[in-house]
Amino acid sequence: MIKFLKVNNIIKFKQMKKFRSYIRLILFLSAIFCFSISVHAQENRNISIIILNKRGRPVDKILVHSIKTGNAGITDRTGLFIFKNMSDNDTISARLPKYGDIFIPVTSMDSIVLTIRSSQNYTYNNADGQSVVIGKNRMEMSTVLNVPEMLKKRSYRSLSDLLQGHMSARGVSSINSSTAPLVVVDGMEVGTIADANPIINVNDIKTIEILKDAFEWGARGANGVIVVKTR
Repeated sequence: MIKFLKVNNIIKFKQMKKFRSYIRLILFLSAIFCFSISVHAQENRNISIIILNKRGRPVDKILVHSIKTGNAGITDRTGLFIFKNMSDNDTISARLPKYGDIFIPVTSMDSIVLTIRSSQNYTYNNADGQSVVIGKNRMEMSTVLNVPEMLKKRSYRSLSDLLQGHMSARGVSSINSSTAPLVVVDGMEVGTIADANPIINVNDIKTIEILKDAFEWGARGANGVIVVKTR
């Protein structure tokens, strides 16, 4: 009888252990599923753009399109157009009257309000809610990327990953172009972005400044300069 009870207890213990293993597996799979949904929602989300004139009134029939996905359309009577399935490394282009094509990186933004101040400049709200002013044929006045703040919102693997969507917006050559910009880290010339990627840890970067007209670097800065400052 005692032997039977011991065997029975052992069987119950094994069953309980097996049951706990199933519970752990279910919880683990649930966590993975929730994480994948969260990432998918972040990388494939709707982004709205509203275009206003200097009096704050909506501007319709403005052609807008996304550089990466190629989605395009025109703003409605409320100045609104909604892009679907957009990702953080995309860029929105808008063709403004008397101004031409402009480019806005969508990193960490769900909505953009773009105001046409004149034929010479316009403003839009960035990811931090600040008003960014851009003048025609000039760089955006706010050219410094606060990397620690960017890292709080999503993960970045390399310098080129951090710069996705910001290069064209500032008129600097493409990351993968044969005419790549010069990268300067803490005052030292490193080379191209491809040269800098393997030697720079994104977690060590404090700020990145993107310069279009970097005359102080002479011919080496003809295609623009990426100034990286580490902590």
